Amino acid sequence: MTLYYIDQGSGLWNDSANWFQDQSGTIPNGAIPTAFDDCEINASNTVDEIPTSGYSTVINYGTVTTNNGTGGSITNAFGGTITTNLQFVDTNSGLVSNNNGVITNNNNGAVITSNTGSVTTNQGTITTNASGGSVSDNQSVVTTNASGGLITTNSSTVTTNNGTVTTNYSTVTTNASSGTVSSNYGTVTTNNGTVGLVGNIGGGTGTITATTSFNLANMNAGTNVTLPSGGAITVW
Repeated sequence: MTLYYIDQGSGLWNDSANWFQDQSGTIPNGAIPTAFDDCEINASNTVDEIPTSGYSTVINYGTVTTNNGTGGSITNAFGGTITTNLQFVDTNSGLVSNNNGVITNNNNGAVITSNTGSVTTNQGTITTNASGGSVSDNQSVVTTNASGGLITTNSSTVTTNNGTVTTNYSTVTTNASSGTVSSNYGTVTTNNGTVGLVGNIGGGTGTITATTSFNLANMNAGTNVTLPSGGAITVW
């Protein structure tokens, strides 16, 4: 059965008075959801939490203060807000203010304000990937990858990198002094940190660790080059 959360004043998931069998809130369910129920949190409603279990699926159109959900499928829909995610969100199409858990897909148009957890695929915006945070596949925008943050694969845009980008196939606008781009097949516009394998590097004050086959034409003046140890370097 699909049950609808419409807050009657308590703001609590575990208050049976807040659950209805119809979206307009005219048929009370008389009980909180069970593991067999699909749950929808109506827009303009706030609930204290999504509990660890006791539902089949949850779709949030309103505001969830804390997501503790580990069972079932959880979707934060367009217009929905999760203030703090401590566990699992399958799909975010809205706003997650603080992600300390796992978000599998951050969809186009969706926003994660601060990530200290894990995002598998980002197609929206992550404002800050904070220390301890990881983004496996960035296909859109990470505004700031903070010191201690990790982006495994970037195929779109990282505006400022203070942490680690393992592989860059697209654009890192500024690689700051504490930043590392381990393998660059794209463009680092300004490098003040460390870049490994070199694609296109703009000016800056950082260091490039050259491979044995290194194209100096791709590097603008102002960046130091650390040559590989052992063997000859081919420069063309």
